[in-house]
Amino acid sequence: MPDFTENQFVIARTMLINSNNKAVVVGLLAESDKIKNFNNSTWVTCTGTIKKGNYNGDMPLLEILSIQNSEIPEDEFVYSPNVSSNVLASFK
Repeated sequence: MPDFTENQFVIARTMLINSNNKAVVVGLLAESDKIKNFNNSTWVTCTGTIKKGNYNGDMPLLEILSIQNSEIPEDEFVYSPNVSSNVLASFK
C-alpha cells in the first residue's frame, strides 16, 4: 500500500496505449476528507482544483471540491491518441 495520508488517493483509469491491447493505469493523486465514504475501486465523479502537491517530490494534486458515486461507464477504457480507430471499433 502506498504511503498516502488518510485523505490521499488516486483517481485512475485504464488506458489502452497501442494496437496490441497493451494497457496501463493512469491517474492523478487526489485529496479529500470524504474519501473515507468510498470503497476501493469505486467509480466516482469529482470536481476539484489542480495544485502543486508533494508525494516523494513535487507533483500535481487534485484537491477535491465535490465527489459522488457514479455508474460504471459503458466503455471503461480511455485511449491513447496513437490508438487507431480500427482498434477502438473492436472494443465497442
